[in-house]
Amino acid sequence: MSNGLRIAITVCTRDRRELLQLCLESILRLEVPQNIQPVVVVVENNASPASQVFVEDLARGAAAPWKIIYGHEPTLGIPIARNRSLDIALREKPDWIAFVDDDETVDPKWLERMLVAAEEFRCDVLHGPVEFLYPDALPDWFDAKQTRLRPRGLKRAAAATNNTFVAQRLVSADGLALRFDETMRFTGGSDTEFFLRAAGYGATIRWVDDAWVRETVGPSRLTMKWQWMRALRGAVTASRVHRKQNGLGATCIRYLPKALTRLVSGLAIAAGGSMVFLLAPKPGRKIIFLGGKDLASGLGTVMGLMNVVPEPYKTVMAINAAAIVSGG
Repeated sequence: MSNGLRIAITVCTRDRRELLQLCLESILRLEVPQNIQPVVVVVENNASPASQVFVEDLARGAAAPWKIIYGHEPTLGIPIARNRSLDIALREKPDWIAFVDDDETVDPKWLERMLVAAEEFRCDVLHGPVEFLYPDALPDWFDAKQTRLRPRGLKRAAAATNNTFVAQRLVSADGLALRFDETMRFTGGSDTEFFLRAAGYGATIRWVDDAWVRETVGPSRLTMKWQWMRALRGAVTASRVHRKQNGLGATCIRYLPKALTRLVSGLAIAAGGSMVFLLAPKPGRKIIFLGGKDLASGLGTVMGLMNVVPEPYKTVMAINAAAIVSGG
């Protein structure tokens, strides 16, 4: 492993003080290889700097080699906050800039394993897995999925900011100077678009199978409505990003048949599930959920083609921080 590397770990946050505290405490418990210089950049995306005192107190108490920097971005929007975190991080002249979410905690060996992978693959982006921690009691229709396991070093077309290392050259002024698309401020998907664009410029993205972070799934995500809206948002992002990069015609050719198929199949599945529900509620709910998910995905694709975009991130989703402490 190379020595003397400077690593900036960025966390964007808004109105989730307890979660932020758990996230930062896990970062400060990381095992730091010798001669690695880590800095944590916290950007609060809020009208007022509500967490500034807390973060600065934590910074004063942080043991060597840690340095913590607080930044305030009053203009709301996830990509705006991420761009602010990049600007602050670059002042520290890092070799790598890492992204984790404020509702995540990192494994103690996360940093070490990412750096081993950086030496191993010599790539531009490292992307690792997320373990989702679910409540003990789940709805009977809910499928508690986990991150799909992938071969170590697998080359990927895109990534997300929930567990990534980005080489400095992609975002620095003397490199590609990439930034997140601020027109996607409340839509979600700006991280996917960022990494697709980076790949289009020739950046290589590799999968790091053993650099884990953990995210607790709160009750607000365990409703059919939330899951359907998630499917809709994902489809909107996929077709919208493809349209931006390839034009409307090419995107219609690629996505419209899939959308129509999902709309038809979703309607049929949901109707069948409704009939099953009358005789057997539990499997009926599962079928209705799957049909609704297909319908949402098809509708989202059409919305993306028409450039009609939902804005779910105008509000902040609350999560029970106590569940993270208990591990469930």
